Amino acid sequence: NKQDDEALQLLSIYYYKKGLGLLSRIFLEKGSQKFKTSAQYFNLNGLVSYKKKNNKSAISYFRKAIESDYEFYPSAINFSSMIVDKGASSEVVQTLSAVVNQEMGNYKASVRNNYGASLRQIKDFGKAQRELLIASKLMKPDMKSVLGNLAILLIYDLKKKEEGLVYLNKYKS
Repeated sequence: NKQDDEALQLLSIYYYKKGLGLLSRIFLEKGSQKFKTSAQYFNLNGLVSYKKKNNKSAISYFRKAIESDYEFYPSAINFSSMIVDKGASSEVVQTLSAVVNQEMGNYKASVRNNYGASLRQIKDFGKAQRELLIASKLMKPDMKSVLGNLAILLIYDLKKKEEGLVYLNKYKS
């Protein structure tokens, strides 16, 4: 029943936020077969795995979430944040590249920013610059991390100090 799945999902989120990953996962597993193939199910399992420092499992779950529904933006945000936090590889960046052009409303700048930062980690500086410039055009005024990422890329990686200082000054203001 759809209502039961929604209630179980809410309970799972509640226990996840309380730091009780095992209880969170128990409620996820009680969902219907249909729910167990949804992006929400995979995304929540990804979060629980990430919290338990099981990064390989988290990556697998986030990938399944993205593949099952490219328009479910929370999985793209969580996946891209994890990649930036734990370090990127060409393989995981490729998965993220499939979602950056999806419509995500206000979250698009955040995912593009994380994508640009992950491209920088794998030393694809040209693509990183392009993605960060796109993110800078989409960002809200309080989203300064894009400007910081652009400044770092331009100054340290691309050796474009003058151009980087422009973004650094915007970041500081």
